[in-house]
Amino acid sequence: MFHLLLWLLTPADSFLVSLDEAGLFRETNFTLFKTPAGYLLNSATEARAVLFDARGRIIGRYEEKGKGPKAFNIQYLMAVDEGGLHFCSDRRNLLSFDHHMQLQKSSPYPRLSADLAVRAGFGVLSKGRVILPLLGKDHLVTELEVHKGSWRKVRDHIPTEGLVLNPNTLILSERALIHGDTLFKARVGISRRDDRYEVMVYNEFMKDRDPNPSLALIGPVDDLPVGRGLRCMVYAVAAVPDGYIVELFTHMKKNSRSQRRHDYFDKQGRFLKRVERNSVRLLPVINGSETFLVTDKGDERVLQRME
Repeated sequence: MFHLLLWLLTPADSFLVSLDEAGLFRETNFTLFKTPAGYLLNSATEARAVLFDARGRIIGRYEEKGKGPKAFNIQYLMAVDEGGLHFCSDRRNLLSFDHHMQLQKSSPYPRLSADLAVRAGFGVLSKGRVILPLLGKDHLVTELEVHKGSWRKVRDHIPTEGLVLNPNTLILSERALIHGDTLFKARVGISRRDDRYEVMVYNEFMKDRDPNPSLALIGPVDDLPVGRGLRCMVYAVAAVPDGYIVELFTHMKKNSRSQRRHDYFDKQGRFLKRVERNSVRLLPVINGSETFLVTDKGDERVLQRME
């Protein structure tokens, strides 16, 4: 009932959906893609994908968990094209759906090595090739294709040069993230001089596969007890109309306490402010320019478009 009421009260140009009442996701580790019908929310660890229309109504879902040819099991590669929605599940099966989330076919796919899958986190299937944002030693992006029943590297993109952290910095975490046509390389490090994170911004990397970084977003972490049993990482980065938002996630191993902070930057990369947002998860659209938030409204957890 709450889900129906929420939808009826939502303006036609807005997007707001209750994740709890819809019986959707128990966690926040998912990715969001734009489709011709609306938006696709994918959770690889929960083996679930849900399709929403532009207002947030559920118009399709798939929850076949397992290791069979038609099952989801760690679906970490995604593609959205004119033909439909495509998932690579269990690193070996390709499941193709129409734009209403009806399964069309399942076919064997070459198994991607666990090393690549873990380092990539997720990837994008594009014109028969796989674009993986990796944290490789020398490059940020690896492009693969299927050749004679196995994966073959086509080329690497974006050398990991020009980093601005102190060479003596101890790196605590690294991530490669995508929002639309922008690639972010995020690192958190500590040194005797300072404790900070950096996010290198590469614009239009899907058009120019070897761009120079447009700018660097640099924020402090010296107000956190980094190095004292605290895990710290840049969890998400979004390009918004007036600049950038960086979501910083910290987790204290000793008491399992977690915190989220949002750092705001202007278009020139200048740090503006930090806001504690423990109940808010930043969710940029992987293949689009929009940004969504997973947040609490009363006792409900909702997914809404960031205005």
